[in-house]
Amino acid sequence: MGIISRLFEKIRQSGEFLRHTQTPGNLILDSFRLKCRPFVAVADGLKLSLLPGSGESFTFYENLIRRDYLQHGIHVKSGDTVLDVGANIGAFTVVAARQVGPAGRVIAMEPCSETCRRLEHNVKLNGLHNVTVLQCAVGGSCGEMRLSVAEKSAYASLYTGCDGRQATAMSEAVRVRTLDDVMESLKVDHVSLLKLDCEGAEYDILAALHPAAASRIDQVSMEVHAIPGHQREEILAALQRLGFSPKSTYPLTAFRDRCPECGNSGPQSAQG
Repeated sequence: MGIISRLFEKIRQSGEFLRHTQTPGNLILDSFRLKCRPFVAVADGLKLSLLPGSGESFTFYENLIRRDYLQHGIHVKSGDTVLDVGANIGAFTVVAARQVGPAGRVIAMEPCSETCRRLEHNVKLNGLHNVTVLQCAVGGSCGEMRLSVAEKSAYASLYTGCDGRQATAMSEAVRVRTLDDVMESLKVDHVSLLKLDCEGAEYDILAALHPAAASRIDQVSMEVHAIPGHQREEILAALQRLGFSPKSTYPLTAFRDRCPECGNSGPQSAQG
């Protein structure tokens, strides 16, 4: 995207901030890198503590205004359970927690210690009691890995070369769990929505996901990142193997199609 195109996009986003938020001034200033101090942004009564100059105003825009992960037929209702893998500072977590209500449940997973602290802060800032925060990465096997910690919290990754970005000098050891392990340990019997934005770990996560665990998930909304040695087609094939019908949307969405073990029709709470 060229300079002029980026400028027009910033102007368009500024209009959205004016129309849909209670704190447009801070968000607009930050989107043009004119904000110097941390601030709390508010939309539809939901609050998010943001750092200036870190791209977090765009994260706020994607999740609290555009609601990317709830597009293309994705439906979440009161009482549902949502798994948020790669929760970052909690932009989608707080939206999902509002959507599922007090009777519902959001399990938010974030590996970076500082980002996880901020995630917990944003959950408390909104007075949410239906969110379980886990400080862990999700991957293909349980254990420990080094997490490359980028200047922008959204870019932290277990993988070198994610979306063309190289590993940074900053890293920390993080716990890694599989989705099967998380669902089993927290006794999760049914998941309305699995949201994935995990900077390349999606390949290993889906490859390791057992069909029995996948059969308890109705919908998937996810980012697909470019990782050396992997192709987007692997994600589509993995989703189909697990009994989902993937849709070519952004974010990529997939809906429960059939029981992957028996071939019978399964629950389908939304159409793409």
